[in-house]
Amino acid sequence: MKQNGMRLTLMNSAIKVVANAGLDKTTTKAIATDANLNEVYIYRTFEDKDDLLMSTFNSLDDELRSCILTNLLDMEQREIKGEESCWMFLENIWEHILSDYDKCIYFIRFYYSRFLDSYANSVRKKKYSEVIEKMQPAFIEGTDVWTTLNYILGVMFSFAIKIIRGEDSEGNLTAEYVFRLIYAALQPQMSWTQKKSA
Repeated sequence: MKQNGMRLTLMNSAIKVVANAGLDKTTTKAIATDANLNEVYIYRTFEDKDDLLMSTFNSLDDELRSCILTNLLDMEQREIKGEESCWMFLENIWEHILSDYDKCIYFIRFYYSRFLDSYANSVRKKKYSEVIEKMQPAFIEGTDVWTTLNYILGVMFSFAIKIIRGEDSEGNLTAEYVFRLIYAALQPQMSWTQKKSA
């Protein structure tokens, strides 16, 4: 197996193991077993377990960032603005988050763990700079768009985990419900709502 293929295999196994067992109970042995590889290959491909877990999170975060950016660019090209653009943006991100339960659980467990320290957060903010730049015009001057984006994602992930755990037996946690909740909180900071009231 080539290096890139082995890296991807180990990262996919890390996602499954962490999603099922949690970060604290995840071992290199469990990851290697899931990948049908000898444990030694983890250390040939990554520095250690922490490097494997961080690399896996970074890969998932890159997927999320790419999804967000693609949606923002698409709306920009189609000149969709206002509440409609907000709805499209949130609906597409919601669908991305729920497209793979194991990835969603991994992301949440890692995001709220000791691994994502202030350094990692500052690196993420830098990686998201184009996203922040594209989102900025939707908000009034002085809005901390990075904090706002993390609020949006935090709300989405908190409801997504309820769906994954089966806590939404009546099917109330729809994309529209999540949108209305987020939109109500963000509306005072939206640039177009300020223009309407002027």
